[in-house]
Amino acid sequence: MVSKIVENILNRFVSIQHYGFLKDDKEITEGPEAEKWANGFESYTFEENNGTTTVTINLDTTDDF
Repeated sequence: MVSKIVENILNRFVSIQHYGFLKDDKEITEGPEAEKWANGFESYTFEENNGTTTVTINLDTTDDF
């Protein structure tokens, strides 16, 4: 995946935007295959309660995935 961190709130939240993929050590960010991942997001929310951390994950994926 070719991605960037969109938002990072230390110990609370991370949002990652995917905009391409790697093929033969090259970043592919254009074309039909890259468009499948364009603007896909992966977000992690961390919540602590009484010494236990819960991680909630939200994913945008294609139907093929």
